[in-house]
Amino acid sequence: MPRRLARTLHSTPAAFLVGGLALTLLIWVIGGGFAWHSRGTELERARAMSRGVAETLAFNAAATLQNIDGALTSLTAEFGANWARYEFERFRATGILRAGMAGAPAVHESVVVDAMGRVLHRNVSPEPDSRAFADWPTFQWHRENRSLSLRLSLHEGGGPATRTPELVASRRLSAPDGRFLGVVLMVLDRGYLEAELHAGRLWRGALVGLYDDAGRVLVGTAPAAELPPLPDVMSARLIGLTGGGQAYGVVGIPRSAADNAGGPDALAAFAPVGSLPLAVGLEVPEAEALERWRDDTIRFSILLVVLTLVLVITALALRGALREISANQRKVEENERRFRSIFNNAGAGIALVGPDGVVAEINEQFARMLQRERREVVGRRLLDLTVPEDVEVSRVNSEGVRTGALPTAQYEKRYCLPDGSAVWVEVTLSPQIDVANRDLSPDGPRGSVVVARDITQRRAAREVIQEKTRALERSNIELEEFAYVASHDLQEPLRTVASYLQLLQRRYGAKLDDDARDYIGFAVAGAHRMSLLIQDLLQYSRVGRMGRPMRPVDLTAAVRQAREALSQAVAESGATLTVPPDLPTVLADEAEITRLFQNLLGNAIKYRRPDRAPDVRVTVEDDGDAWTIAVHDNGIGIATQYYEKVFKIFQRLHGRDEYAGTGVGLSICKKIAERHGGRIWVESEPGAGSVFRVSLPKLETALAAAATAAAEAAETPPLERESA
Repeated sequence: MPRRLARTLHSTPAAFLVGGLALTLLIWVIGGGFAWHSRGTELERARAMSRGVAETLAFNAAATLQNIDGALTSLTAEFGANWARYEFERFRATGILRAGMAGAPAVHESVVVDAMGRVLHRNVSPEPDSRAFADWPTFQWHRENRSLSLRLSLHEGGGPATRTPELVASRRLSAPDGRFLGVVLMVLDRGYLEAELHAGRLWRGALVGLYDDAGRVLVGTAPAAELPPLPDVMSARLIGLTGGGQAYGVVGIPRSAADNAGGPDALAAFAPVGSLPLAVGLEVPEAEALERWRDDTIRFSILLVVLTLVLVITALALRGALREISANQRKVEENERRFRSIFNNAGAGIALVGPDGVVAEINEQFARMLQRERREVVGRRLLDLTVPEDVEVSRVNSEGVRTGALPTAQYEKRYCLPDGSAVWVEVTLSPQIDVANRDLSPDGPRGSVVVARDITQRRAAREVIQEKTRALERSNIELEEFAYVASHDLQEPLRTVASYLQLLQRRYGAKLDDDARDYIGFAVAGAHRMSLLIQDLLQYSRVGRMGRPMRPVDLTAAVRQAREALSQAVAESGATLTVPPDLPTVLADEAEITRLFQNLLGNAIKYRRPDRAPDVRVTVEDDGDAWTIAVHDNGIGIATQYYEKVFKIFQRLHGRDEYAGTGVGLSICKKIAERHGGRIWVESEPGAGSVFRVSLPKLETALAAAATAAAEAAETPPLERESA
């Protein structure tokens, strides 16, 4: 993510959440607008469908009434032509009425009424009829009008078997000369017609009614009070159809005239029934008309809610992720600033080098080391600035780090300076990897980090140190040779002095007084002590100088040899020596390591308490890369302040009259231990005994160190190569 965006998110942490909420609000506004628009569309569709249903119901009603009118037309023709005969043949007339009803299932009863309103014939068995047909408006209308058209009317009072209103279809019965003979009426089955209207209403809660030209409900699927009123324009249209011709079918009238708003929450549509002064009205509850829209809107709302939740959750998650990215970006920037600070202020020269060896970036310290400006070095290869004699070693090490053959490389080389001189540097070459040891460019060749330190002064100091070291080594060699020669050459004069003093004592001892004999004794003892001191000094000088090559030595055998050399002292003192049978094997000079244990065991026997026999134990401990062999005794012990002194040459803690010795033995032990890469120390408590511990490298450790030393010795140091 760009830094600017990260900073923006950091400075306004709620910006993304506000944006998400704004987007959600926009979606809801758009969704609401779409829902409202689709509601209007659905209402228009419902209005169109209601008009279509009304027209279909009107067409069906027209077909039914056409069927009834056909039966009426046939009956009026038959009775008008044979009025005189049927006036007295009631049985035959009843049969004709029944036959006329056979094709009209909607007809409940057929009646023939004469000009006086009396019932002449019925399709059912004669029974008293209380209906005063002469008073019916329909009867009067037929009597006063010569029209032979079908008339449909509703009459209160009902027939002989019921008092419910009757729906009656009627035609004028005229003689051939046009004289009014009466009326043929058919009482319709309202249940049949209601079922027919009910079946075609399409909506469960729709209300359907059949209206006359006065707006009265003739048949309906609900009480008349619940049905929508007939619009005035439709009523006027139907009045215009009164007395019309015989054409049946849907009569087209403007939809605006056929539609009515219905109730406050309903849709209404009306359609004329053919050419009859009748109309079918349909009212659909708005809630039911919008049922599909409502279901779709609910599903759409649920989808919007889910989408909103997803957007909110996503916004919160992204906000958290962006916060984390912003925090990580700040960490990256902080790390970059820290890196820049370290890079630019480091005491060593640092350069970032690409896989092709070209410098991508270099710090000021490196540039100063090369006595160049940074811009002069960036874009060039460091090999181009290298002294020709050092190019090959630089190339080999760079290739090894680049290919991964070398994890790192450290070597010394020279860079050319602008004045023609060269600067010695120590180069540490590392691959460009992260803290997880992953390549910073995993898909391409490795770059490298070059760290260079100016070692010109260090090399000069090293040359001085090496020169002084060589001088010191020469001096030590001369001193060791002098000590060896001096100690060796002094042995003969001392033996001569001691021999002649002893000869004087034997030959002239009787002639000398006591003081002279004491003087001779003192001189002999002094020569003897001097001889012992020279012998120990000779042994000390031989450690390392006269030693044999190191080889694996079994310490069990070395301690056994030391014990055998001390067998007389052990016997005289009554000492007890306990040695474990499985001492380790180490890399050692067998003679020297035997001398070390001989000195330690001898001291443990010599420095004993007079009230008890020496008890000496040898133990071994595993200390990881080394073995620690300890010699325990129950002797006189050593005070803490003398722990270091006892290992210095010619240092004694007791007089010669107490314990014999020259003070060289422990110095020899220390020199032997250090020559073998180990150390020696003492732990003691006066009067309770001492523990001398010797730490020696394990065999495998010593062998590895010896191999490394041999390899380093085989390599000629650069300084020595240059001086050569």
